[in-house]
Amino acid sequence: MSSRFRTLLHDHPVVGAILSLGMKVSGSGTALVMFALAARTMDVADFGLLVIAFNAVSFLAVLAVLGQDTLILRSWGEFFERSPQLARGAIVYGLRVSALGAVLAVSGFVGWAATIDGRLATSDLVAVAAFLLTQTLLHYGSSLTRAVRGVFHSEPNRELTWRVPLLLSLAWAMIAGSHTSITSFFAVAAAGQAAALLFQSIAVRNGIPATIRHTRAEYATTDWTRRSAAMTTAAMAEAANQYADVVLIGALAGPVASAGYFVAGRIASVFPMLTAGLHNYSASRIAELYYGGRSEELQRLLTRVMVLATALVAGLVAVIAFAGPWLLALFGERYRDEFDVLMVLAGVAAFTTLMGPGSMMMLTMGREKLYLKLVLGALVVRIVSLVALVPSFGILGAAIAVGIAIGPFSALVAHLCARDTGVDPSILAILRNRHDP
Repeated sequence: MSSRFRTLLHDHPVVGAILSLGMKVSGSGTALVMFALAARTMDVADFGLLVIAFNAVSFLAVLAVLGQDTLILRSWGEFFERSPQLARGAIVYGLRVSALGAVLAVSGFVGWAATIDGRLATSDLVAVAAFLLTQTLLHYGSSLTRAVRGVFHSEPNRELTWRVPLLLSLAWAMIAGSHTSITSFFAVAAAGQAAALLFQSIAVRNGIPATIRHTRAEYATTDWTRRSAAMTTAAMAEAANQYADVVLIGALAGPVASAGYFVAGRIASVFPMLTAGLHNYSASRIAELYYGGRSEELQRLLTRVMVLATALVAGLVAVIAFAGPWLLALFGERYRDEFDVLMVLAGVAAFTTLMGPGSMMMLTMGREKLYLKLVLGALVVRIVSLVALVPSFGILGAAIAVGIAIGPFSALVAHLCARDTGVDPSILAILRNRHDP
């Protein structure tokens, strides 16, 4: 196994995956410190309101992009070689639709927060709305940049450009002994995301092939709208699975409970970070290899990536098991008691990581309708489990509810990918291809 692992480290796709993962690790590490600093410069109730707002607008941003972040990966893989006109049209279509979605999301959020919820001050509302607008556009811009230029142009801006200035401003607030506000948090983040969008726009403009840049755009509007609808619904359900917990826990148990769950979940998110880092690299090639009829090459790529993922998951589980209380205490001593919640969430996330990029495969390989049914089913199970368990068991019940919903879902997605496409995205591919060098 060790010799095989060393061989993999000299394989170009795996090196690319490692570099992509490194960017994701940097971004997630920065986010972890960023929220730890926010927790230490705010009281628990205010921090709870901050994370509720952050999760709510993060959900809306995923919904507002209207599936264009996934669609552009598929469309670019399909058209950039064989139809420059449609490739250019796909870019323009995605930009227009995601911009419209961003405007609608901001309008809806401002109307709801100002007239119904009422917990955000006017300055808070303006800053959060700006963050929602820029984050929606950043979702599409990052996917477009990844498709056109690769992960090394998209991910640094996606992960670091907006987080580093925010981290520095929070660090200064802690050193100065001042109080962090919701307004300052989201205002600095929105400004950083606007800068990231500018840098990505320059990268895309410089990287689009001349055959596409100088051609006249053509549109497959009917097909793209149909695909977008399915991808939007799937993304909405996925985002609800990712972000709804904190918001729903806030409604069921209050912002203090939301803060505790968010802290444990933020540390456990090292596994989704690992998943995203590895899959961001493979995502840009899944459609290209699949539609190019190179399924065997795609299987080899995913198998190599999963060998790397298995080694990393084992190391991360050990780190969280031994250092979990210390990691929780980074946010404040009051959060050290959430270790049991952290271990449950980490176990669920580790299992999901080992099931591989089945979700991305189904969305980019023409199986979005089936995936939509699965993810909606998982969402229903998650919400019902949260409502049933949180009132009696608190945030530990919330962590158990996540496991009930997500574990079987991720295993089923991996199984269906292997059955329907012949390409197994999960850790089982290592066993099935153990003789592959």
